[in-house]
Amino acid sequence: MPKHTVYLLTFDRGTHPLTVAVKPYHWMYFIETEVHDHNSRGYAFQPRGMPGGFYYPGPETLDPASELGEPKDRLEVGQVDDSDMLDCIHEIMADVEIVKDEVSSWNCQDWALAGLGRLNEKGIVYEHMTEEVVRSWLKER
Repeated sequence: MPKHTVYLLTFDRGTHPLTVAVKPYHWMYFIETEVHDHNSRGYAFQPRGMPGGFYYPGPETLDPASELGEPKDRLEVGQVDDSDMLDCIHEIMADVEIVKDEVSSWNCQDWALAGLGRLNEKGIVYEHMTEEVVRSWLKER
């Protein structure tokens, strides 16, 4: 049965227009299914919105570079079989709590890290991919 690689992608979001503070990177899980002329398409798992209004829409089919620009980092975190790819990851990530407090510093990075352990328990994420390893690899520069 074919396997697909699961990545954590990060994207630079620039600076806040008023405070000029650097915005935290955006993180998403991504399963690449097609590559054409250096463009990849696949399934993205990510929260949408902003503090106080984040929501998880479920798996999205997209080309991340077209929507968000070139990823800053791309970390291979695991693999899935074709058969259970979308449903299993979607069920796990849909269960991750989304903080609805608009003054909280909670963001997509917290969501991705909260799902990491659950994905590991299901054998989707490699055993050595702990929160500490992921934070170290994807630290903002």
